[in-house]
Amino acid sequence: MKDQLSRDVAALGDDDGIRLILAEVCALTGMGFAAVAYVSDQRWIACQVDDRIDFGLDPGAELEVRKTICDDIRRDGKAVIIDDTDADRDWWSHPVPLLYGFTAMFHCRSRLKMAVFSERCARSIPTPAPTTSKINWVSLRRLRSRWRA
Repeated sequence: MKDQLSRDVAALGDDDGIRLILAEVCALTGMGFAAVAYVSDQRWIACQVDDRIDFGLDPGAELEVRKTICDDIRRDGKAVIIDDTDADRDWWSHPVPLLYGFTAMFHCRSRLKMAVFSERCARSIPTPAPTTSKINWVSLRRLRSRWRA
């Protein structure tokens, strides 16, 4: 059963603009999953998701925060971009990609002006995996600036 914070986060994500941005992230990156999540030191709650691979998360659903890349990003603020976890020495044995079966990821932290919650993290799981040379970074930066509006 969802508590009040989970319901509030899901209600915040019930927004066509957020859904459009997540759809654009999937289209630009070739990834099959994108989400905005509330991330604190104790919780990871999905705000909105675009799930094209049946990962199974709905708005308001939770993951154990210590088992997310977003927890790392929350602490150090740096984006994580991985083309291929099997080929990346820093990520091939990392427990999070192994746990969820991720082969490529794009995670970044954003603070949303429209939200009372302080931290967000977008995550994407690919099908098939993109390469950073194919991603339109200018478009993603524009999306991120719209995200904050």
